[in-house]
Amino acid sequence: MERARQNVLEVGLIAHLHFRQNDCFPENAAAFNSELLPVWPMDASSRTPGKIGYCVADNKLSAIIWCAGYNRKDDGGVIDTNPNEDIHDVGYTLVIHH
Repeated sequence: MERARQNVLEVGLIAHLHFRQNDCFPENAAAFNSELLPVWPMDASSRTPGKIGYCVADNKLSAIIWCAGYNRKDDGGVIDTNPNEDIHDVGYTLVIHH
């Protein structure tokens, strides 16, 4: 689980860097800087092999990055906002306010 959370955090930091340079979050995994993230990280918390989840919204001004979390089931980016609940994905919503 810790490795999966670390991967989510790493993707989030690189997404923020992309935003600072381009005024938007990357559109998808392929749009990330390949020098900073040469291989999209795996979700070590998932029961089935898969990659860390990522999606953008709001004209690329917000993004969600997630891993399956403690229940080991990918809920498609439904982030657990209550640390005492382990029924949803674990991740971050990135939002830039202008």
